[in-house]
Amino acid sequence: MNGIRTDGLDGTLTFRTHKIGEGTIGLNANAAYLLRYDVVPPADLGAPALRYAGTERGSPDQAYPRFKGNATLDWSSPAYGISFTARYISGVDERDDVHRLGAVFYGDIQAYFSPAWMNHRARVTLGVNNLFDRDPPACYTCQSANFDPTTYDLPGQFGYLRLSFGF
Repeated sequence: MNGIRTDGLDGTLTFRTHKIGEGTIGLNANAAYLLRYDVVPPADLGAPALRYAGTERGSPDQAYPRFKGNATLDWSSPAYGISFTARYISGVDERDDVHRLGAVFYGDIQAYFSPAWMNHRARVTLGVNNLFDRDPPACYTCQSANFDPTTYDLPGQFGYLRLSFGF
């Protein structure tokens, strides 16, 4: 028998205040703890299961951090709002048993404006991901540019401007 055996714990917390001024304050937090991620090879190969929890697979690039979490704190009203999102990825060991990719904390910020003269159906959003310009940890066993792009942000900040319209 071959396959993947995985176990973990997930949690979510959502909170929103009553109206404060024209808007409300909200907090949304999500966390995941990986207990096990085992890849079981076919029985006829006789090989033991590969245990990936807490490691970086390397080739192909894929990290399996034990803990990942994100939380967003926002103030919002129908006309405008602002939010800050914190994202955390715990450190992982590379499969070479020598190197470790350290924990990473990313911060994202965005603000929006939704004009009343359009019945708050249009929204202009301005934001920056990776506000603190945090580089991904160096990975010595990864194939892609010495970091794992499947788990970590590309190096540098990412700014955006978005116009959306609801029907």
